[in-house]
Amino acid sequence: SAALVREREHQRLMDEKAVALAQRLRSQLYLTLQASLGHAKHAVLRAWAAYAGEATRIAAVEQQLVSSVADAEERLEQLREVACSRERSLSDMLRTRTYGIVRAQCARKLSVALMMWAEVSRDRRREAGRRLQLL
Repeated sequence: SAALVREREHQRLMDEKAVALAQRLRSQLYLTLQASLGHAKHAVLRAWAAYAGEATRIAAVEQQLVSSVADAEERLEQLREVACSRERSLSDMLRTRTYGIVRAQCARKLSVALMMWAEVSRDRRREAGRRLQLL
């Protein structure tokens, strides 16, 4: 009977140790899972922040591209206007110079014609003067 009491006492102590060990293991497992979940949660949050940051950078670059295209289109329109203005200016200048050249040529021809008329007129006067002298 004393051996049976000792055996039961020993069994009770072993059961208590097993229960205490199981509780410690359960507690450590819970802490490990909680830490792992915390690390995973932080990793997910870091990944999400990186994705959000990248998305923000991509949106900013897209906005810059849209702005650059708009600026380029505006600049192209300005260049077209400048080109049209220069073309009109050159056309007007060419027309003015052409008119000036034609006018100068006409003036030269008129001057030559007047000189020839003056010579013919002098010749006629001389001829008329000679005829008068002969009479």
